Amino acid sequence: MIPRNIISPCKHWALVVASIKDMELWYLDPKCDTDDRKHVEEFLGHVAGYLELRLGLKGWKQVLPGRDSIPQQPDGFSCGVYTIVFADMVALGIHPRDFSARCGAGGKEFRDSILTLLGGPISMDNRAAV
Repeated sequence: MIPRNIISPCKHWALVVASIKDMELWYLDPKCDTDDRKHVEEFLGHVAGYLELRLGLKGWKQVLPGRDSIPQQPDGFSCGVYTIVFADMVALGIHPRDFSARCGAGGKEFRDSILTLLGGPISMDNRAAV
């Protein structure tokens, strides 16, 4: 897994997952329109080149799932949380191709993962003092 911080034109986080078994590089972007496809494909080409050098594995397929395939952030600032939850799901053994089946585009399982990461639902009784 490789977290990617995109700083231009805006600050944004996405995640690259290398599936060695399938020889696939998945680009998981919680706001699919943030980075244009040409730059994403170029970046994945660099990742594939690195993996070819380090692991001797050639023929990586680039997979850029669309908005209906992975959960999408509803705002302009939660990309980091979404990227961490994507990484958490992969670490738990959920393949990116199964994200939509497991969570839909922001379904209950995904929201529960975010709440767990943040320490549970926020109520008026357990909010931090501001």
